[in-house]
Amino acid sequence: MKPIKWLLQKNLLKASFLKRFEKALINEQVAYELIQVIPFSREAPSIDTHHYHIFYGSTTLMINAYRSYPQQGIFYDEATFSMALYQQKWGEYLLNHDGKCSTLHTLSQTTLPPNQTFFIRPNDDSKSFSGRIISFAQLQQWTQRLQEDLDNDISYSLLHQTIWYAQPKEIYAEYRHFIVDQQIILMEDIANKTILTSGNLYQQLSSFVHDRIATFTPHDIFVIDIAQTPQGLKILECGCINGTGFYTGAVEVVIKAIHHHFASKISQNYT
Repeated sequence: MKPIKWLLQKNLLKASFLKRFEKALINEQVAYELIQVIPFSREAPSIDTHHYHIFYGSTTLMINAYRSYPQQGIFYDEATFSMALYQQKWGEYLLNHDGKCSTLHTLSQTTLPPNQTFFIRPNDDSKSFSGRIISFAQLQQWTQRLQEDLDNDISYSLLHQTIWYAQPKEIYAEYRHFIVDQQIILMEDIANKTILTSGNLYQQLSSFVHDRIATFTPHDIFVIDIAQTPQGLKILECGCINGTGFYTGAVEVVIKAIHHHFASKISQNYT
């Protein structure tokens, strides 16, 4: 069986975080390579034929690697990382379960009060723009700017990609969970940038997440963000782990879990 090599995007990660990532790989005695990725490029990085590869970096890297190397370590599926699918699978456990799909172009053509606000984000995990609360007037202004720049491929894509929009919700706090093979490997308090390992809140989050991923997961390796709200715990979103952020920088336990799980899956293909 071919060994595994990690490819890390060096022109995205902070130097201190990259150094910690490299140290974790060295401690696991895992091969790795630093690569340069051109922002918004559609070219996948070159890979050798002597390794399986796990990628970590920007969404640009994630998407290009996913489309070019489906048998490599890209833990993503365009069909399953979808707010519309989360709504179908998790129902009211999803914070924005009242949401709908549209496009910026289509939504801007509807008749709504200028001051009406809603939360919008891409339906998928492309991160083509950041989720935000926006008024209808602001959305129309944004759409108009994009329409005036249609020679730019990015502007055209933004206008016509599928988005998810819903009524704004109140959120008290947010927590990120790194999931590998149905197990919570790391739980982070996003605002405080701390790791949760015990206590009542930890138990509540752990129970909630395990119940939700017992019914559906977008992949066997992913992150899921949970919000504390006036209505209790709710799912915010899921994300591809190849391009997700660490709020505490505690990459060691996650790297180890991902690497061992991927190696196990590769090994099964040889038995």
